Amino acid sequence: MKAITLNQPSASLVFGHNGIKIPELNRSFGCDYKGDIAIHASAGAPDRLECQRLGFDWATIPRSAVLGIVRVTRCYRNPLVKGRFIWVIQVVEQFPQPIPARGARLLWNWERP
Repeated sequence: MKAITLNQPSASLVFGHNGIKIPELNRSFGCDYKGDIAIHASAGAPDRLECQRLGFDWATIPRSAVLGIVRVTRCYRNPLVKGRFIWVIQVVEQFPQPIPARGARLLWNWERP
């Protein structure tokens, strides 16, 4: 299965938190791929203030793990920001527990245990 790594708290917001949910991804590259992809939270430390503002606990937000699966239904150029692409997504499954995994840049292959 394809996967994409996102920084936190964006990775968690894909699945929703405190009434906030991201219905699309804003990426620097387009995507011909349509179908299911795993959402991976990067290992990098998230912004503490951003986590606090959104109601996340900076110390316990998942890192270096796959959080769930979404379906990419459409990809198009961002009409407002040059060089950016919008990936329209739908949540397929949020895992009850994050699955530890090492991420990568762009789209990468992940095998569900």
